[in-house]
Amino acid sequence: MPAPTGLVQQLDQRLHRHELMEPGARIIIACSGGCDSVALLRLLQSVNQSKHWRWQIMVAHVNHNLRQAASRGDERFVRKLAARLDLPCAVEQLPRPKQGVTRSEAHLRQSRYGALAKIARRYRCSYIAVAHHADDQAETVLLRILRGAGPQGLSAMAERCELGDAVAEESGPRGGKSTRPIHLVRPLLTFTRANLEHYLNNIGQPWRSDHTNAQDIYLRNRIRNQLLPLMRQLQPDIYDRLVSLAATQRGAAEALRVYTAQLRRAARPRRTTNGWSLDRTKLAAGPAFLAAAVLRDLMGELSVPLDRINRSSLTQAVELLKKKGQALRYQFAGGIVLTAKGGHSPTAQRLHLSKQSGRVFSRGAAGTAPSRRSKP
Repeated sequence: MPAPTGLVQQLDQRLHRHELMEPGARIIIACSGGCDSVALLRLLQSVNQSKHWRWQIMVAHVNHNLRQAASRGDERFVRKLAARLDLPCAVEQLPRPKQGVTRSEAHLRQSRYGALAKIARRYRCSYIAVAHHADDQAETVLLRILRGAGPQGLSAMAERCELGDAVAEESGPRGGKSTRPIHLVRPLLTFTRANLEHYLNNIGQPWRSDHTNAQDIYLRNRIRNQLLPLMRQLQPDIYDRLVSLAATQRGAAEALRVYTAQLRRAARPRRTTNGWSLDRTKLAAGPAFLAAAVLRDLMGELSVPLDRINRSSLTQAVELLKKKGQALRYQFAGGIVLTAKGGHSPTAQRLHLSKQSGRVFSRGAAGTAPSRRSKP
């Protein structure tokens, strides 16, 4: 076949450089029918004409059933496009929400990834390719800034990551279990929405439009439709700046993970019946930011939803544990309590991070520390 040109060539070179998916892999291309995912499908299908990649491609569509006839139209469009490209297509139907119930972006994303993972397991695919691009990355960075994120949050979306934990699947007729990680890949993170629209127009490929993208229902839509256009007036290359910020913060987040792991090892955490026990002195000796990161990681391993643990509550808890010899009891949201005895005995030097069973705490609560009249 002739050498790829234009956007196809750029993507081919990018895939060679970053090794997001190995040759011969079984991959799912998630396609909603919109501009971005249709461009991803057409681009990867064109790249795959090379003898190098030899991917086994499957198109996957998740029907959220949110827009009734429009949702059915999206599904029909994707099925026909896959058939025209001579590619297999799998569709997963999600239950329509009850009347008057509005699903959050996070809930829709979780449901969609769960459906895609189900298809990947069914057809033994190792990769799910999604169509996030540079505009999406810029929006994500701004969302994280507004929520007060640190380096890990500001690193935004990675080009490649595991979709949850390793996914267990049937390994053969004996019914034994093996683990096959499903990787989520984002090949288009350096391309803009305008690049993708221009590409589709050039090849005469139509796509479906979702009118809800123009509505300011979600915060992301307001960032896209109101904030970013204003920022672009002030800084024309704001998208490049925000994407670059994400890449820089990803490096910083990786360095912090290394130092956090070192402090965690020094604090010698041990599992207890309902949580963790760790060395208060060693943890307190580290920088406050890293001590907070250690506590957050340990809470995550107790299956606490980390979006309920905000930075201010972690900061308060670390300030308290750094006060040598003082008794400590700090209540986090999600039923997590951080405690330590007062004094300087060996037992007083152990922190206890415990998950209280049967306790319900309000969502988003920052946490509480003892009042001044509390006993030490």
